[in-house]
Amino acid sequence: QRAHTPEEIQLAHIALAEFYIEYSYDQCKFHAWQAMKGPLESSNIYYALGKTYWYHSRYDSATLWLEKALAVSELHQDTLNYAKSLHIMCMVHFYKAEFEKAALDLTRSIKLFEELKDSVQMQIAYDNLGWLYDKKGEYGKATEALMAAYRIDLNFGTIWGQSYATSENFNPLLDININKLMVKEAQQQIATAELKENKFQLADGYYKLGHLLRLENKYEEALMTLEKAEMLFEDLNATKYIGETWLELGQLYQDQNFDLEALYYYEKALKAFVHEHFFPRVDLILEWIGHIHFKNNDYDKAKHYYNRGLQLSDTLEHPMAVCLFHRKLATVYTALGDHQSSVAQARESYQIATKIGAESSRTSAARVLYESFKAQGQLDSALFYHEIHIALSTMKERVIIDRSRQEFQVSYDVHNKVQQIERLNTQNGEKEARI
Repeated sequence: QRAHTPEEIQLAHIALAEFYIEYSYDQCKFHAWQAMKGPLESSNIYYALGKTYWYHSRYDSATLWLEKALAVSELHQDTLNYAKSLHIMCMVHFYKAEFEKAALDLTRSIKLFEELKDSVQMQIAYDNLGWLYDKKGEYGKATEALMAAYRIDLNFGTIWGQSYATSENFNPLLDININKLMVKEAQQQIATAELKENKFQLADGYYKLGHLLRLENKYEEALMTLEKAEMLFEDLNATKYIGETWLELGQLYQDQNFDLEALYYYEKALKAFVHEHFFPRVDLILEWIGHIHFKNNDYDKAKHYYNRGLQLSDTLEHPMAVCLFHRKLATVYTALGDHQSSVAQARESYQIATKIGAESSRTSAARVLYESFKAQGQLDSALFYHEIHIALSTMKERVIIDRSRQEFQVSYDVHNKVQQIERLNTQNGEKEARI
């Protein structure tokens, strides 16, 4: 509104395009296209378009704009945008199961972030690298990357995030201590947002706090907190974030085995994410809805949702999700007594996982094949895949044992960090009281 010159107008559109990357697919594209009419060539425009197309599973378009972003940022020696564009390009490769390309781009981006001393981007990149190596079955490398991500968390205070390291790969003591730090961060965000009357940050803070309370099994507090987030996001008409909140509410009810309530919120979230073209979440919800129906012996409904997930994943060219839904369908067919279809689905999952080099998916597929052949009475084939599953699982277990030794030391680091923060909070409280 205040911009007057073509340069000012262009910069405003670029800023809005970057803001809307995750917030609104259509708004991001609109402002990026408007920015292109300006006098300057900016890699930020191409980065915003590349990231929003990746975010919404439009991989060919994402690749086109990210390559443009890389070229322009290299020309203008914009190291930060070059590294960020490489990072998103890596994620495009990852979802297409092009693991070697993904690892190369991610490793290059990490080096650049280290040169820039950008701890937040380094943490995210190391976290994704650990995730990538875990899916490939290179568990030693996965551990190294995840430990690097965790140590950045501790040293630079970048605790909050969708951290693969914090969520899946460390022991319960560590999770409890990290949770304490994250709760304090979320509470601080809420207090600051209330002071500044920033409704979006307030809603986001309530969402984060509700998520953490759910993890601590404080379900009533979590429910009240998430409902505050839901109300605020609805006031802002932030469809994607409303969807994330509904997804979290669904998980809260599923944790307590309230399946009808969980299904209600999952269906609402499903509609929101389809509206926003955010298909990675759609895959996830279809799996969870299918699982609830499977658990309740409603195999026809489970099959329906798994088939929807399979069709979507196939259309979007998500090979690992395709593997997952073939496995899920195999378990449904086993329950229905259709052993031939069960073996066919499980074998398809195993073959795709082997082809793309996704060792964790291959391990799971081998287990399902063992169960399918065993149910069919083909014991030789069942034994064959059982041995494969044991061999692949044992390889991972060896690394987990080694990882636990490293975790023990990190647990002490986290514990000391929590105590340090609590001491500082006490000292600050005493200062405020004296004032």
